[in-house]
Amino acid sequence: MGRFYIADPSLRDNRGHHFSLTSAISRSAEVIGLETVWLCSQNHSADLAPGEARLRKTFSATMYDNYKLSPEKKRSEHFFYRVLKKLKLKRPRPADQINQSHQFENDLASAIDAEGMSPEDRILIHTADGATYSAIVEIFKSKELTSLPLFHIVTPYDPVGVMPNRASPQEVAQSIDFFKSLNLIDKKIYLYAENEYLARHLSGLWRTTVRTCALPAEAPCQETIKTAAVYRTEHLGISDNSFIISSLGSARVEKGFHLFPDIIQHSFRALESQNDATKVRFVLHASPQIIGRHPTIAESLKRLENEPQSRVLVLHDALTSADYENLLLSSDAIMLPYQRDDYRVRSSGIVNEAIAAGKILIATKDSFPGNRAVECGGAACVTTTEFGQAAARIARDPAAYRKAAAMAQAKYVQKYASQNYARLLLAVESSTQR
Repeated sequence: MGRFYIADPSLRDNRGHHFSLTSAISRSAEVIGLETVWLCSQNHSADLAPGEARLRKTFSATMYDNYKLSPEKKRSEHFFYRVLKKLKLKRPRPADQINQSHQFENDLASAIDAEGMSPEDRILIHTADGATYSAIVEIFKSKELTSLPLFHIVTPYDPVGVMPNRASPQEVAQSIDFFKSLNLIDKKIYLYAENEYLARHLSGLWRTTVRTCALPAEAPCQETIKTAAVYRTEHLGISDNSFIISSLGSARVEKGFHLFPDIIQHSFRALESQNDATKVRFVLHASPQIIGRHPTIAESLKRLENEPQSRVLVLHDALTSADYENLLLSSDAIMLPYQRDDYRVRSSGIVNEAIAAGKILIATKDSFPGNRAVECGGAACVTTTEFGQAAARIARDPAAYRKAAAMAQAKYVQKYASQNYARLLLAVESSTQR
């Protein structure tokens, strides 16, 4: 059956989406007897735990490293790009971003050689950015095609919208055209998107087969649900009869965090009854991005400080994996006022986690989160007023929404069961190599 390599340059420790996703996929491969290896960051923490898999230090940079600039460099670049915009000149691509694909290529090629990978082996890249496609092109140019392993490349991103580490949609399309020119697609390279909307979009954009490979879904066990109930009352200090509406993850403009001050005001304005209002609590996870806080986010946090804690609890620091899960399971509804243009077809791990946990979704209309919200009996909104009114409406009478979310959870977990992830990839290989 060959070996199963999971390549993730951003896998550094036991926290966050990259670790939880890699772990779930790894377990699915081990269940069917695949020898599994994690190709992770060279700078991973000593306690990174691969379970039954083997760990190999591979990548010298994460996909986020291009966005980590010193405050001085941020200020100078901000001024420089403002001048370019006024002059209507094209913004140049930063030199460090140009090098990203070369770093990835060199690191991955070295691992292929050191591991002695063969055509019976396979490499999964589960969170592909623009540099991923460019790097794999160079690997296929520099090595004998027949000796290389199979590549399964999954992306949550839309190159026409937001995709890290690419200069333009055309750059990614050129990589796909290279794969097509050598007849590699569905022979040596398999292309996937994290949801069916994105898969259809990319299939049309690239004029080739892009399959859906959804994030693995796992329902929470009773023990974790009980732990979350204690977290809710003892750590958050919120009673059982309250209705918690949460946001999860770092505070980003693209995720609409800056809209929460207005949404919260509209929510409590819509909750005319004092009894209704006292039952609703917003809990906002507002940890900074890897690149720091956007000025708009900083301003919205100042506005939230003026809200009484009886209405809003802001968690400023990054959460441990356990506390992140506790917050998710403690919540009654998850609010995702994501920017429509950024998330029209772009996938979201938080959406996947919320559905698998049976939570009510309130999200932006005509976006991937909004489409999932409607499918799961939640609410899709456009304006901050609509978000506030939806929150009030659901909080007043949540029974029907909870029932719909529970039904959606059961179907979703069955359809995207985590233990089937690796098996589905092997099934694609089998169906195309007959």
